[in-house]
Amino acid sequence: MIRKLGEIPHSFYTPDVIGNAFFGAKYKRMSIFNIFRRTKRERKLNPESKWIVSIINGIISLTEPDGNESDCIISEIEKVIIETTDQGPFYPDVWWKIFTDEKVLIFPEGATGELEFFTEIQKLPEFNNEELAKSMSSTSNNLFVCWSKK
Repeated sequence: MIRKLGEIPHSFYTPDVIGNAFFGAKYKRMSIFNIFRRTKRERKLNPESKWIVSIINGIISLTEPDGNESDCIISEIEKVIIETTDQGPFYPDVWWKIFTDEKVLIFPEGATGELEFFTEIQKLPEFNNEELAKSMSSTSNNLFVCWSKK
């Protein structure tokens, strides 16, 4: 059944629906305040987001901004430390340090994939969320041991 313009429900006329109809699904509502904003792709990444961390099949992979890659198996982790510095907000001031017998993976809070990493690392037995909370409120140079193998 074809409806006349007046028969279409009022909710159909929202700016998002009309914009999507004319400009496709990538339409975003425009206003005077965001006309000059750059798109997400054009924005410069925060320095922290240039580190990329991922966990696939129990392996933590880290790619640093300069392209160096390293990885470790979750079951081989000996210690998880959060280091805070007094350099924020001008420089990354919260750093994850993942220790194994052979290497250390280091990346800042705000790294791409950090949320997924955090979700998995928090599953370690007896992960110390209290130390994690303390680290997030620290503004000085400190080390917080969130987990260590017994």
